[in-house]
Amino acid sequence: MPDAIALSWRQYRLERRMFWRNPSAAFFNFMLPLLILAGAGAALSGNQHQLNRLVPMIAGMSVMSTTFTALAYNVVFLRERGVLKRIRGTPLPRTRSRIPRCRSSSSTSPASSCSALAGRLTSTA
Repeated sequence: MPDAIALSWRQYRLERRMFWRNPSAAFFNFMLPLLILAGAGAALSGNQHQLNRLVPMIAGMSVMSTTFTALAYNVVFLRERGVLKRIRGTPLPRTRSRIPRCRSSSSTSPASSCSALAGRLTSTA
């Protein structure tokens, strides 16, 4: 069992490295919500009530897009490349290969929503 936990930790670290080495994933998960927030904030600059509703919507959108990209898009990409079949041939159990992917997306989601909230805080200053 400790071997499976160690293998799961290594798989999690691999998932994190693969995420940060993909510039499009980093752009769409962190920069795009900030750009949308800046554009919509500029358009709604006169209406504070609408701005107060905009920030939670952008934060929610960034969480949804992050988890969708990390789970659905990457699983399809890995399946088409044959990586999932190669993972089945390793000593890592099946559930232990899926859990790090879910953990990786769940650790990226709060960071992306915090970037949207930080963009809001910097825009008010």
